[in-house]
Amino acid sequence: MLRRNVYNLSGWHASGALVRRCIDLSNPLSTSILLVVIVMLGLFHPAHANESLERLDSSPSAADATNTIESLSNRILAKQLEFLRLGLRLKHRGESKNLWRNRRQSFFAFTNSSLTSIGAFMAATGRLKYASHPEDAPNKIFENATIVRLLANSISIGGVLLEVGNDSIGVYKDHKAKLNLRGIGNQADEIQQEVISLVKQRAEALAKIQQPDLKRLYQLEEKVLADVHEAALEELGAFYSEAQGKRARRITQLSIIFTSNFVSGGGSLYSGIIVPHQFKNDPVRRTRYGGVGGITDIATGSANIMMPLLASGSEMVKRRSAKKVLFKQLGSPNSQDIKQLKKDEETLRAAVSSSDPAISEGFEARRKVIASFLSVLKRHQEISERERRHAIQKMIVNVLDSGADASGGFSKVVNGIGGAVGAYRYTFDANKRFRVQGGTNLAYGIGNAIAVEEVVRGQIQLERKHAKDEQKHELLTQIMDDEIAQIEDAQRLLLAAD
Repeated sequence: MLRRNVYNLSGWHASGALVRRCIDLSNPLSTSILLVVIVMLGLFHPAHANESLERLDSSPSAADATNTIESLSNRILAKQLEFLRLGLRLKHRGESKNLWRNRRQSFFAFTNSSLTSIGAFMAATGRLKYASHPEDAPNKIFENATIVRLLANSISIGGVLLEVGNDSIGVYKDHKAKLNLRGIGNQADEIQQEVISLVKQRAEALAKIQQPDLKRLYQLEEKVLADVHEAALEELGAFYSEAQGKRARRITQLSIIFTSNFVSGGGSLYSGIIVPHQFKNDPVRRTRYGGVGGITDIATGSANIMMPLLASGSEMVKRRSAKKVLFKQLGSPNSQDIKQLKKDEETLRAAVSSSDPAISEGFEARRKVIASFLSVLKRHQEISERERRHAIQKMIVNVLDSGADASGGFSKVVNGIGGAVGAYRYTFDANKRFRVQGGTNLAYGIGNAIAVEEVVRGQIQLERKHAKDEQKHELLTQIMDDEIAQIEDAQRLLLAAD
């Protein structure tokens, strides 16, 4: 009877009369059984059951969402710091100073200018000596002068090939270290895709947060993370474009030197050796075809004069185009200075400081990492600002310091003009032709002698400045090493917290 009536009870609304009939309240055992049954029925009341299920269902879900957001925020920030680490490694690699490279280049320039000057003086001496009776001038003098010039051109071409080979070894080492420019771009693209995926997962987890205050904090942090992402992309773009620009500058210089010496040597070979033998008995053709060497000297001499400007121009153009290509691949960031990032970070810090200390621990750890990122960013911005202010001044100084190129180039143009005028205007007047060409040969020799002096002077200054520049380079290298270590430590802390 007791069991049947208990199963018929309906919670807190059971009739008191029925209970009194079923159980004798004077009996302690019956009273205890009744109390247990009533408590159990109360726990399973529909309203209380729903409330309990909601509590069991909602609390773990909210906790899981919070833990997920914390983990994703740490991983997002660590990935964003990877952009900066890539840029710093690229900058570190590009700042390598090689004194022996400058010495090699000075040696090749010294040898080229010295031999060219000797060949020009030999040609000038022969033409001026036999200007009054050119028919007696031995052709051997001019052939020997041409051979000396060809030797100078060959040494310069060999020097360019040596530098290209040396650069290729460096490119191979960069490729193995995954620091070649293409590899950097591919790594950045992979990081970008991972960041996009993590940000999407964070947004999905944020939608599950029900607490308004906590949700607001995560939304503020989302804005800060977006600012960090923009700034990190800008930094990587700056370092990447700088490396591409330096590479374009060096390629332009080596290309001009190679082409100039190849074309000039070909013109000298044709007009100084091939034509005299091919048209030995035809003085008119020998004279006219010999003017080809003058034309090539004008063209290559002009290229030598313009080489500093062309190299600087190619560097500027490549910097801009490289940044556009990289941002087309990764997505163009909104160009902004660090003021917006600092402002958003201060807003988040104020909101976190006024929140529950139990939930501010993760925010505080990430805020310290962002503060370190800001310090690195500020230092780079100051350096970039100084470089931007002195960019035009630096270009002018580079042009003015290229005295060897200017002196050799101008005198080469003068020599080419003399050769062309003598060949095409004084074709039938050998006396004037010898005087004009002899004078321009002499100017060419003097110009290259000045170029030799400029090369020696420049190398002496470089050797004197080397110790000071080496100290600056070591300091810059140490700063970049410290920054890379700082970023890597921050990444490890973030991932360890994850």
